[in-house]
Amino acid sequence: MTTIVTLNSARARLAKQDFGSEGTAYWPISDLHQSNEDEWINDAIREMPHEGFARSIWAHHPNLKEATQKLAAYIGPRWPARDGGALLSLCIQEACIRWQTSVQNGEAFLGRVVGVYLYGLTEHAADVARLTITGVDEAGATHRWTHFSEPLKGWATRLRIDTVCAEFASPAPSEVVIAGIRTHMITHLSSPVDTGYLIKHAANG
Repeated sequence: MTTIVTLNSARARLAKQDFGSEGTAYWPISDLHQSNEDEWINDAIREMPHEGFARSIWAHHPNLKEATQKLAAYIGPRWPARDGGALLSLCIQEACIRWQTSVQNGEAFLGRVVGVYLYGLTEHAADVARLTITGVDEAGATHRWTHFSEPLKGWATRLRIDTVCAEFASPAPSEVVIAGIRTHMITHLSSPVDTGYLIKHAANG
């Protein structure tokens, strides 16, 4: 069984409820045009324990807000995490926790906190890799979205796809595939300078 869920109703429910028993969901692209990346990240942190902390980071480090917005653009607001919640929210929470822990450990210099934020933001690459996205255009041709090739909404709009099909990958992605997708995440979300901070000061978290 598959389900179609509108964006407004999805905001009020766990992402896993988008998926039927067969592990498939259909996401109308028209819903994504009703809002933007800034709204998605604000929705993702609303009532989150680290909501205020996230807003403070973004206010003082607009580069990290931009990286977070880019993540939202690539995966959208509805991508599910393994625990059933929204992946975007989980990634932001992980980034904030790692930043906060770094500061508490006396490692508050710029390269370290930026690096750990990006490490946390991309830590759940496996949850990205385990989902495949396809769509059918107006001519009936099927297209498959390549992870982090371009933002999901832009990809579907360019190809005139009105609804995308999200399915859990079978077989599950290998560690090599997951590592590759994480590398793509990092390079597409952050600037060369911030990527350098991650590599130099937070390569292992």
